[in-house]
Amino acid sequence: MNESDEIFNQSSRLLTGVIYREVKKYPAFVHLKSFFNDGWYNFLVPTVWVKDFPWSQATGVVESEAKLGYEVSFYIHSSFLADYQPVLKERGHEKIGSEVYMVKTLDKPFQNIICEYENVTNTNIDLFVNLAKMCFPDWDNNEEYSRYFHKLSKTSVDPNVKNFISKSGTDTVGFGGVVISRKLRLAYLHNTGVLESFRRRGFYSDLVRYRCNKSLELGVSEVFALVEENSESYHGLEKLGFRPEETYYLFCNDLKHEP
Repeated sequence: MNESDEIFNQSSRLLTGVIYREVKKYPAFVHLKSFFNDGWYNFLVPTVWVKDFPWSQATGVVESEAKLGYEVSFYIHSSFLADYQPVLKERGHEKIGSEVYMVKTLDKPFQNIICEYENVTNTNIDLFVNLAKMCFPDWDNNEEYSRYFHKLSKTSVDPNVKNFISKSGTDTVGFGGVVISRKLRLAYLHNTGVLESFRRRGFYSDLVRYRCNKSLELGVSEVFALVEENSESYHGLEKLGFRPEETYYLFCNDLKHEP
């Protein structure tokens, strides 16, 4: 990583205490330690070229975390991909996903919000969880993740955690969350889904617009989301003016679910 990795560093600060238990910096890598135990949330992020990477030290960290029940993956910046990929493959790691940091600076609220939105409460949390299960059936910890962020929303101040259910008329169509920090002036859009029967009707874009507006209400104009490279979400965010800022690739030995 280098000075251009600003959004990664900012997002790490935003999500420390939210998703990450700790962000620990070593001379050659950063260790992101999550409250969740699987490899989609716990990373070693190299900061040097592969010839200078301390594999024995990194292996020690991975093994120590495994004893505590945490799976650790490698999170490789696009500038390091060609350098690390063959070595990681030799060491038994497979590239199983990507995360593009899509960023937008808001200058004014979005207009023409087409859905109505409900805050997630103890009354409708089960609906929120079921929406996540229906939208992402292959995401193993969708219930754990969604209930965790609902719990955070009841106590968080800064960052402010909010979760929403979107409705069109009498139909429940989707859901989404946002983490907003006035201190860091940064917001994170996450856990976003639209039921399959309501897709390609503008509801995903509406979820994005609504949460951007919620961020602006708190004085935060810099917003980002993490999406798979060249996915429908990626292109949907592009249409709303988000730009790809950084891309990371996830490598793991045995990861059978997707976020």
